[in-house]
Amino acid sequence: MGHRPHIDEVKGMKNIGFLTESIDRSQKGTLISYELSSLINKRQDLNILLFFQLIRVPAQKISFGMMQNIQAWGFRGNFIAVDLPSALTILPLNCSGKNLYYPQDLDWLQYPNLAKFYSNIYDNDKIDLIARSKSHYDAITKVWKKPVALIEDFNHEQFTEVIDKYCI
Repeated sequence: MGHRPHIDEVKGMKNIGFLTESIDRSQKGTLISYELSSLINKRQDLNILLFFQLIRVPAQKISFGMMQNIQAWGFRGNFIAVDLPSALTILPLNCSGKNLYYPQDLDWLQYPNLAKFYSNIYDNDKIDLIARSKSHYDAITKVWKKPVALIEDFNHEQFTEVIDKYCI
């Protein structure tokens, strides 16, 4: 039996780990499942894994790998966190690629007295931000640092542009 290369050894493959607190039949879970499945179906040069803390029944059939967040410690590649708990998860990881945070809402507005806590993510040099709308882009830029990209509502085609530009 010959040597089967590790995924990191496959030339031209980009490892992208999306992190979310939970994956389920909610609007967010359905959107993530649909867009990641669409992304992997269009781009065979991407190795996409979804890391989660909690899992319920996914909204649809998925065509990408899924693992619990604890497994992210051994992942070599790029991380894209889609909620605040996941952004906190990627901070201590020894990422070999980029760390990106794609907040679904302007969470710091809910708890303005926690500004110092939120600055650990939004002003962190180890994490680049992605906005989900023009209004979010403007608000994030005004309060924190400028996002590197704008991706409307988890659009997989816009994600490919960000992956091509920022991820190794």
